[in-house]
Amino acid sequence: MPIPGAPVAIYHCFASVISEEQLIDFHLSAIGKPSRPPEFETGLKMLTEIRFIPIDRSKVPVPELVATNPDKMPRFLSGPIHYPDIALARRHHGVIDLAFRIDELGHAQDIKQIFGEYSELAEMSASSLKGGRFKVPSDWNTTKSPEKTFTIEFQYSIADNGSHSECPKAEPRIKGAEVDVICHHGGVF
Repeated sequence: MPIPGAPVAIYHCFASVISEEQLIDFHLSAIGKPSRPPEFETGLKMLTEIRFIPIDRSKVPVPELVATNPDKMPRFLSGPIHYPDIALARRHHGVIDLAFRIDELGHAQDIKQIFGEYSELAEMSASSLKGGRFKVPSDWNTTKSPEKTFTIEFQYSIADNGSHSECPKAEPRIKGAEVDVICHHGGVF
């Protein structure tokens, strides 16, 4: 509280800066006796030390939109597909080819089996597609991508007992189909 009759000074500092097309205002004020208060001095020092540098946006990758490659199947967001126990017990392995569409939410629709060697493998493959989701870009609908049909090939393999080598990835039966290898490593059957 000021003392009656004592000299009082009001200190103001106002600065404006335009950075990244944004106007930024700084306002600093204080009331003090004949000399500026230490808080005002600290505030002034902070204002004079602020530096604005342009953001380097050249290193930010441009996301690939479907519009640039509308026939490319988006990435499938799902956990690992498990080898069906019944197929392992019977030592079933082979190829399952599925055709489907991808809706605007990234869900597989109208799943149709094109080729399949064992029903339990086909059921697991279709179930995995239904339970997962594809990462569709924002322009998915505008490029009429939900109308396109995609194909995926699930290649089920059983590695030799005790083997920790990778299961081979073969060329798909349908040219251009995405391939997902489901490999079970060893164990005595």
